[in-house]
Amino acid sequence: NLKFAEIELTQGDSFRAEEHLKLAEPAAKNALAKSTDCGKVTVLIREKETAGPVVQQKVALKDTDGDGVPDIEDLCPDVPGLASNHGCPVFADKDGDGVPDDIDRCPDVPGPKENFGCPWADRDGDGVPDNKDMCPDTPGPAENAGCPWADRDHDGVPDKDDECPDEPGPADNKG
Repeated sequence: NLKFAEIELTQGDSFRAEEHLKLAEPAAKNALAKSTDCGKVTVLIREKETAGPVVQQKVALKDTDGDGVPDIEDLCPDVPGLASNHGCPVFADKDGDGVPDDIDRCPDVPGPKENFGCPWADRDGDGVPDNKDMCPDTPGPAENAGCPWADRDHDGVPDKDDECPDEPGPADNKG
């Protein structure tokens, strides 16, 4: 229909050109609504000679959540938000852990989003969070994955430092 409108305009019949444009407009709007990779679009059609009327049609891009940010630019297309936040809502985050307070189970203490904004527990108090502690109920050093060092001869010298791990001996003699 746009091509027909152009032909009518070249023949000087702006009335028939306008009729073709009226038919083309819904098709253009439909095509743009289905397009997800176009920027803001303005369709401008003019006669070859500037003596006739200028027909200009602005086509709005799809905005599912109605926040004024087109879906193509909206990082949260189903939730109304702010243009300054790429179409996403802004939530408070008192503890600064990146987990919004409205879903943060510990909004006053920083923690990872994998743990719903709460710090990982440390049941045995060894400083190794339970999610990384292979022995979460027995204190042990981080370099041994939170588990105590083995001491087969029970002399109080860990096997890693014990020169005689199968015979008890004093610590000052390296076991």
